[in-house]
Amino acid sequence: MYILEVTFPYNPIGAAYVDLFDNINEVVSYEVKDNWEQFVRNAEPASVTFWDQVNDRNIQRIVTKVPSKIDSPCVDTSFNLHHPEELVFDTINPKMSLPKSDKNVIAVGTFPGEFWDIFPQLKWYGYDYLNFMQDYRKEHYDLAIIGSSLDKSLKLLYKPTEAPVVCYNPLCYRGMPTNSSECLRVRSSVKSDISSVYQKIKGEIVGTPIGEKGCNYEAFNNQYWVPMNDMWWKGWKDPGMNVLTKEGNITFCNGWVLPQYLIREGYLEV
Repeated sequence: MYILEVTFPYNPIGAAYVDLFDNINEVVSYEVKDNWEQFVRNAEPASVTFWDQVNDRNIQRIVTKVPSKIDSPCVDTSFNLHHPEELVFDTINPKMSLPKSDKNVIAVGTFPGEFWDIFPQLKWYGYDYLNFMQDYRKEHYDLAIIGSSLDKSLKLLYKPTEAPVVCYNPLCYRGMPTNSSECLRVRSSVKSDISSVYQKIKGEIVGTPIGEKGCNYEAFNNQYWVPMNDMWWKGWKDPGMNVLTKEGNITFCNGWVLPQYLIREGYLEV
């Protein structure tokens, strides 16, 4: 069983994802449960284009932050889930199979879940960087994965000499770009036609540019359609930092690049 999360379904990317399913569970905060549609309109007016499209399916609402349990799926203020048996789901037949490997892998932070499927023996340290670094320095592993972290000031001083590393947190080694006058990027508005963005996602091959220059969706104009990492969302963009960059034995992923792509492009051996 997989839980597939869509951050916000009422935009071109979220709507294209939701279209794959007939049944979805929509999480709604208790404070806005009675005026959810209006809340969506106020939050992102351009995305109301997809309201009817998203809601043209079986939707089970999950109300969060409820002060007391109600008669439908909900999460109370103590983070207890009630009535999970009422959640809806789809049965799907995946078209892709992932390779399996018995390699010794250590990991820390947040990274794509497919790594767990490929490397069943993966040892995850959660966010315990102290214990992770102790084993990281020993290099008694076949692969190390440095996931993303909410701590944007995190810096790692040690770099393995031989063992391969996949790093989803480029800032922990690179830091912020030094030439801020060239790298500073003000987050822009939605300039692209959102219906066109949606149609490209549904009909074009992955990697087709979907956003106009200067538009928020420009962040997805790369070969994997992944939003560029912290250098985008925090207002920074390093002109020399691609989605994938290899420096010695470290592969930097400046975005949520799935291990399937890393394998296909030769960055990851299984």
